[in-house]
Amino acid sequence: MEGYFVYKFLDKDKKNLYVGLTTQLIRRIEHQHFLKANLKEFKKEWVSEVHSIEYTICISPEDMNLTERYLINVLRPKYNVKHNKGNLFSFEIPLTWYPYKSKKTSSSNIVEVKHTKVISIINQKGGVGKTTTALHLGASFSDKGYKTLLIDFDTNRNLSIGCGISKDFEYTIKDFLNGNLEDFALTQKNKNLFVIAGNREIEDKKYPICSLQESLKTLNKMEFDYIIIDCPSRVVSNKIDLVKIALKSSDYVITPIEAEQYSIEGLNELIPVINSIKAKYNKKLEFLGFFFNKVIPNSYNFKKYHQLALDEAYPYYLSSFIEDDNLVERAKLEHKSTYELDQESKLRENFEALSEKILKKVSFNEKF
Repeated sequence: MEGYFVYKFLDKDKKNLYVGLTTQLIRRIEHQHFLKANLKEFKKEWVSEVHSIEYTICISPEDMNLTERYLINVLRPKYNVKHNKGNLFSFEIPLTWYPYKSKKTSSSNIVEVKHTKVISIINQKGGVGKTTTALHLGASFSDKGYKTLLIDFDTNRNLSIGCGISKDFEYTIKDFLNGNLEDFALTQKNKNLFVIAGNREIEDKKYPICSLQESLKTLNKMEFDYIIIDCPSRVVSNKIDLVKIALKSSDYVITPIEAEQYSIEGLNELIPVINSIKAKYNKKLEFLGFFFNKVIPNSYNFKKYHQLALDEAYPYYLSSFIEDDNLVERAKLEHKSTYELDQESKLRENFEALSEKILKKVSFNEKF
């Protein structure tokens, strides 16, 4: 079986002995794998410690190499010589491991069913660019031919304001959650991009956790490829709130952060919350990744945290960034995306690169 695999050799107690990579799925245990690692004082007897092999599947050669490095830094396997660097990123490893023989099967009889992918954009901290991300990912997806719906799920209505939707628009997310489908109305930004307007009164009523999920089912006939939810900024509590309602209905989560230690500490707190919601409410929910926003590319902070993210958080790191650009402020004032203002801006290039990473990961996850 050919592909991009990172594997672990485990002892009988499931402790990590060795992490490596291969483009051919390993079928047997060979001491050559240890020899290639240039280990000092190698002993063939070490192979006898190996009890089982597990592997994870990667999406590219770069992904394979970075995933291997990340796991060596974090897991510190017994027979690898690299070590971690302090682990500023401290969340759980998000990889799915398989025994050496794949459990996945393929069949020509399987009929592919179109599935709308729902992505929530969240961060417990405000001002990190969630709304800008939602608007520009939507613009990028629609520009690539994907029929996309943006949902303004925040009481501040920033996404609606950014799209030039007035506060007295005839139909809002509040109507949608309340099950009012007779008056259903969307704002259409372009051929493939639509918006459900926000409402400042959305939290006046307590909604069941399945309310958005049930309402979204009514949109199946519209055949959206992607639905992007701009979520409010808040620390998720034990109560049923808008963030939990959004995550209950989502397939994926994306988080923009700034290149600073406080943002990384916030990310370390957020991911366990997402995992908890996944365990309790939505088994299909996946944290797709985070990216750096408002970046000054040559700054010390960005270079430092970009490298740390590669070393310590790669499977969660989208390896992408959005530059700090005055074009964002101009876009807000004119109620447009930067796509509409400048077809060749650096900011557009950044979002194009980010959207490509996201689409690639989503496509890979849907396949496997």
